[in-house]
Amino acid sequence: MAHAENIEYYSGVAHALYLTDLERWGLTVGDAAELLARGGMRPYLLLPKAHPGLDPLLAALGRRFAVELAADIPARRAVDYFVAAQFLPEGIHMQLHRLGPLGAGAP
Repeated sequence: MAHAENIEYYSGVAHALYLTDLERWGLTVGDAAELLARGGMRPYLLLPKAHPGLDPLLAALGRRFAVELAADIPARRAVDYFVAAQFLPEGIHMQLHRLGPLGAGAP
């Protein structure tokens, strides 16, 4: 959902929302994920592993969704997911989390 320029642009099927969008619209990540899921979409969360507040965010989401680490993206591969990573010589360690219904098994 955040930092997903490449996913939206190159996949041709995925749609990306940014944390700044959600803030501007007055939505939490959980609220947005719930709306997307109700619309038949499978929400994912793409953020840097070092994102401030990531652990509390994942813990809060875990009360509403099954949260699964879908991909642990090494810094050197971050540019495949996040355009701005090319401007950081060391890259950005990213994580992609899948959000699903509570009590549901992995797809």
